[in-house]
Amino acid sequence: MRAVTRPGRFGGDDSVGRYAPPVTEQRPQGRLREVLSDGGIELRGYGRLVVQLLRWIILGSLVGVLAGLSSAAFLVSLEWATDTFDSTPWLLYLLPLAGLVIGLAYHYGGGRSVEGNNLIIDQIHEPTEWVPRRMAPMVFVGTVVTHLFGGSAGREGTAIQMSGSLTDGLSRVLGLSPQHRRLLLIAALGGGFGAVFGVPLAALCSRSRSRPSDDCGTRRSCRR
Repeated sequence: MRAVTRPGRFGGDDSVGRYAPPVTEQRPQGRLREVLSDGGIELRGYGRLVVQLLRWIILGSLVGVLAGLSSAAFLVSLEWATDTFDSTPWLLYLLPLAGLVIGLAYHYGGGRSVEGNNLIIDQIHEPTEWVPRRMAPMVFVGTVVTHLFGGSAGREGTAIQMSGSLTDGLSRVLGLSPQHRRLLLIAALGGGFGAVFGVPLAALCSRSRSRPSDDCGTRRSCRR
């Protein structure tokens, strides 16, 4: 017996009684594999994102530890210097001598540390060389000695310089790229400011304006 045919809608023949396979609904797992294979969502991209996230969490935590410990030690030493001066006010007469010693130390052994906060900000916008490692101990001792003999020295600059110097030393040890180094310096500014004054949110808002103005490497690269 021959199959009965009839004209199709587009000029072809539709066979009556022809077997049509049942339409099966595609499983979600199969759909997901198809999407992944087509490049819609790449698991490798998510993996790289997770690795980068963990990396910056660790680096940010290290910066926070350096800023917090240095600021804590500085505040404790500053309190000791203030109490000592209050109990022995005659130390004020030795303030000129203390200032002379600090000035000579910076003149003959400070190097670029004498540039202070400006050096750190310059390295954020246009990195040319590392922040001196001697900056942290020199500004620490200099500020404490100044307060010990009755002088006046701000806390913000000291905390920022200590945090920036220690953080840039960490970047040097880890061999970070200039771009990553600048990001850590920005975090160091906020960490030092927030730690010494106890205002982390204010530090976050203020230091978010210290973003680099151009991509690292467009002018000069860091000299290692």
